[in-house]
Amino acid sequence: MDVGRETEAFTHLEKGFSYGATKDENILYMIDIYAKKERYEDVVRLYEQLVRRNPTNAQWHAGAAATYAELGQIDNMVKHIQVAIHLDPSLLEEARVFLKKYDILIDS
Repeated sequence: MDVGRETEAFTHLEKGFSYGATKDENILYMIDIYAKKERYEDVVRLYEQLVRRNPTNAQWHAGAAATYAELGQIDNMVKHIQVAIHLDPSLLEEARVFLKKYDILIDS
């Protein structure tokens, strides 16, 4: 998608959110756009919305954790990583590597 069309689509989706149009696919698209623009407060707000709708999605918790890390909110980052690992234990090793950057160790 060229930049002009992407900007137009982004504008329409943002407007739709203000009216409550919140399909998961659209939210994930907005997360990608906001992340590219480094609008992490918006990214985390959308991840939290997804997590509230489906609290058993480990990937969404992991995404929220990574975004909280970008914001320097370590307590929220750790909380979401712990939930993600609980939901999907296969994420444990990846989480250990990620947390090592913050000098945080977790048990298996």
